[in-house]
Amino acid sequence: MNSETGHVAIGHISGCHINPAVTLSLFVTGDIKLLRALFFIVVQCVGAAGGSALLKVVTPEDKVGNLGLTNINSQITQLQGLLMEGVLTFLLLFVIHGVCDTRRRDIKGSAPLAIGLAITAAHLCGIQYTGSSVNPARSFGPAVIMNLWENHWITPKKSHA
Repeated sequence: MNSETGHVAIGHISGCHINPAVTLSLFVTGDIKLLRALFFIVVQCVGAAGGSALLKVVTPEDKVGNLGLTNINSQITQLQGLLMEGVLTFLLLFVIHGVCDTRRRDIKGSAPLAIGLAITAAHLCGIQYTGSSVNPARSFGPAVIMNLWENHWITPKKSHA
């Protein structure tokens, strides 16, 4: 996916998608091949765990808390939290695909701004409900480092029977 996003920090390496949801959507639309998508997703998750580990190391122990873990508000259900994350992630992907479409000639240099504003809007809308991850790697990293998997998107809730 060639676009103006290629001019920001890591665009020339990965196309700037550091989010497995973006990688998966690019695979589904045929913009990247399966092997590259799998490699990117593994690296994104390893990077998220590494970043979370570094954050834990540099944060005073009494301030670590849950290390920014994505978790749902106690007043909503797991399904509501999953739907909130799904809708916000979809909207982010919708913007990314809209502004990075190489067939469009009407967008001149505004892709990074549009994507940044979409991420900001998603966070402002979702932070009170789920912590607003909109990035499976962003949820995975703190869960691995803190070993806190309750309400994690890949782990079903355990029965207390």
